[in-house]
Amino acid sequence: MSFSFGFAEEGAGDTGVPAVDTQDMQSMQQIHAQQEDISDLQRAQLPDKISYSPLMMRVGNKDIAVPRRDLFDESVGVVAAEENCDLVPGVYEGGLKTWECAQDLVAQLARTSCAYAKQDTVWPLGKHIAEIGCGTAIPSCFLLRTLLDIPKDHVPEGLHTVMDLCDYNHQVLVLVVYPNLLLTWYFSPEGPGANDAHCASTPGDIELDNQVLDAFETSLKQRHIHLRFFSGGWSTLDLRVNGSTKADIVISSETVYSLASLPSLYRIMREISWPTAQDAPHPGLSPNTTLCLVAAKVLYFGVGGGIDAFIRKIEQDHGWAA
Repeated sequence: MSFSFGFAEEGAGDTGVPAVDTQDMQSMQQIHAQQEDISDLQRAQLPDKISYSPLMMRVGNKDIAVPRRDLFDESVGVVAAEENCDLVPGVYEGGLKTWECAQDLVAQLARTSCAYAKQDTVWPLGKHIAEIGCGTAIPSCFLLRTLLDIPKDHVPEGLHTVMDLCDYNHQVLVLVVYPNLLLTWYFSPEGPGANDAHCASTPGDIELDNQVLDAFETSLKQRHIHLRFFSGGWSTLDLRVNGSTKADIVISSETVYSLASLPSLYRIMREISWPTAQDAPHPGLSPNTTLCLVAAKVLYFGVGGGIDAFIRKIEQDHGWAA
């Protein structure tokens, strides 16, 4: 497994998260993880029209626009959710907010994609990708757009891509993760908004009906892109694909903030990663290697976690070698 840490150390003094009770964190991790049915996410709580705003990022000399669902209506749904909704104790992580480290992760993925293009022009096609603690899933949206930008005639037959989106809260998957992936497709060369690039970079609305939802599903099937959604605690996640527990690309941002949650995060990341030397060439591209990118602040004041604490946890267990 090859690790890259950090990306946003200049913000180390800004916690970005409110204080949290350690007992709440421990009880959250005891909630059993489960895979969500994508058809349920497609039809649940999606209105006939959704509003979006672009997240604009500068990577090198290129501007990247990632459309994301607006939050002014989602917050109403969260407040109106039933009392036993898991969102209440866990919303402090910012599942409905895009944190700055997610943008840093997109920038790193863009640089990696550019570097790997010399060896594999269709990377990350055919890979097993897992985003742990995905929140608004902006890094996964970027990778999905990268996949959809690959010309169809460049896609080898029978090459399947699996993208796992994992968040503690079911409501986050429904309210922002699935809609953001849908928006990514909508403005890609595969979607209805393909010919209007201006709309993707300015706020707006899109109409949703069964025809649009079915077209999204059909496009993914034609390109052999399999989206999988998981809710619940990290400690019981099972991301196996065809019997293999290993992923090629593991990404996570703003997830190492709490000391109480580090053991379960460490466990799942180690479990799904190939034991890859730190100096291995092209991790996540070469067979049986994993590229793992963790974007976070050095320290989150008030909750005790951060990059340094996560590295100490890895070192205490003598690294990632099997």
